[in-house]
Amino acid sequence: MARHFDNVNQYLNGGDYYDALSELCVVAHFKVADLTLGSSTDTDILTLVLKGSVSASSFSFYAWNINYDRRSSSDKLKFVVINNAQLGYSEAQIPSFSAKISVDTWYVVVAAWDGTAQTLWVSTGDSASAGSPVADMARQVAADEGFKISGGGDSAGDKRVWDGDIAEVAIYTSGGFPSQGEVDAWLSGVSPLLVRPSGLASYWPLLGYASPERDLMSPGRPLTLAHSPAVAAHPPVWYPRRAQIIVPQLAAAAGGRLIGGKLTRSNLFGRLAG
Repeated sequence: MARHFDNVNQYLNGGDYYDALSELCVVAHFKVADLTLGSSTDTDILTLVLKGSVSASSFSFYAWNINYDRRSSSDKLKFVVINNAQLGYSEAQIPSFSAKISVDTWYVVVAAWDGTAQTLWVSTGDSASAGSPVADMARQVAADEGFKISGGGDSAGDKRVWDGDIAEVAIYTSGGFPSQGEVDAWLSGVSPLLVRPSGLASYWPLLGYASPERDLMSPGRPLTLAHSPAVAAHPPVWYPRRAQIIVPQLAAAAGGRLIGGKLTRSNLFGRLAG
């Protein structure tokens, strides 16, 4: 299962996770429910994942985010990192994004930053890099500036929540800037459990079986459901073989390779049919 967000007020809320980092790599699967380009309202900026609060008045309330700005004046997928002084930022952006994706179709995004490079990749085959990445990342400690999937919070300026589905969110904080091989694996739907697992800091499949949503990595950083985002069908994902999985919901789905809709045995890894 995945989580569906209504573009009104639904999000997943975490704690003081993942800012002031020396490197960051984010992987997530997503669907967009509506590609209609809007005006300048907050609901036309869809936040996929962020550390902080997406205030309408200033970027200084967050450390980094990935968002799809579907305003008619923008139409870009963006990966933004704020510098430590909270006076500047760098971003990698893919323009004309509405023409590159389709409604209710699963895609994978990978975003990486290490102070010297900053790149955004999408399973559409598109990628973009920041010209001059910020050298350091902001620190955010206020109560409403935690780690979030979809949107920022409940105040008037924070309703930039996602419009569609999100699943398989992973955070890497070590291992260096990803290789093209690692990026290609993620974009093809290989589980984060199989790609650079030693650098995997958090992994939320968003299976919808629990509240809060469980982080499968130790020490575990749970995400509380805000305004009850619905459960949706999961995307196709290549998981480790059943014997390597200790989470019952994943183990039940793995253990084979999906070929033409029929599950057959494999000694490597399985695929979950979304």
